[in-house]
Amino acid sequence: MVELAIVLLILAVLAGIAIPRYGRAIASYRTTAAAQRIVSDLALAQATARGTSSSVSILFIPASAGGPGEGRGGGYTIDGIRDLDRASNTYTVKLASEPYLASIAGVDSTNAASVSKADSTVKLTFDGYGTGDGNVTVIIQSGAAQKTVTFDSATGRCTIQ
Repeated sequence: MVELAIVLLILAVLAGIAIPRYGRAIASYRTTAAAQRIVSDLALAQATARGTSSSVSILFIPASAGGPGEGRGGGYTIDGIRDLDRASNTYTVKLASEPYLASIAGVDSTNAASVSKADSTVKLTFDGYGTGDGNVTVIIQSGAAQKTVTFDSATGRCTIQ
């Protein structure tokens, strides 16, 4: 009987150590997945603008502004691309939904004309050559984990930090 109590005590201690680490690992995974989705969608918008020789805009909506995430995390929309689920709708990503369960904690742009002071939204527009109209930084958060996605308009590249 004593042996069983010791085994249960050891299991309880190990579970107490493992559960917080598991939670941090899940939060890190979610922020990484959301950041990779943003990078992929920026490349999609850029390629679509270049391929159609017309401008394509991405409107980033932080959690504080509501929008596609309905006040629970924000998201973004891409004008000029149709939604994958409903062709009649604009392409919309809700980061507060599965599998991300993340939020846009902040967004900033070097193009002052694309920043809305009223609701903190930022619009990045690619011209017909696929060139962005400014640098954009998006901060993704899930739990305590945070990732920063940066688009550099001079090089046309995105980085995740």
